Amino acid sequence: MGYPSYSTSSNPLRYNEEVLDTSTSFNNTHFLAPKNRVYVFFWNMEANNRRLESFLQVNDQTVGRTIGDGRTAYYDSGSNLVIVRLYKNDNVKVMHDGLADGYETMISGYFLFQ
Repeated sequence: MGYPSYSTSSNPLRYNEEVLDTSTSFNNTHFLAPKNRVYVFFWNMEANNRRLESFLQVNDQTVGRTIGDGRTAYYDSGSNLVIVRLYKNDNVKVMHDGLADGYETMISGYFLFQ
């Protein structure tokens, strides 16, 4: 699945806090696959008084998308889950087209199987 018609010309989302990283594969902007495996990624983006789109990318190719529109409800969020086969050193990141509210914005990634 891809979203080639959508602009993702933004910077990667920067995370200020890391809760758990058992493989030391995540830094504040991206995950670098340590091994050839199938992974699942879940992310949530919260928009505060604005519309916000995000794109989960693997090696700069979009594999998932969220939309949140807080313009009328003040707060709104968009979440998605993607299962993807990664190869060693594949780069996974969340790109976004605006400003995300920090407290509900997060990403989780899990190894599923080989």
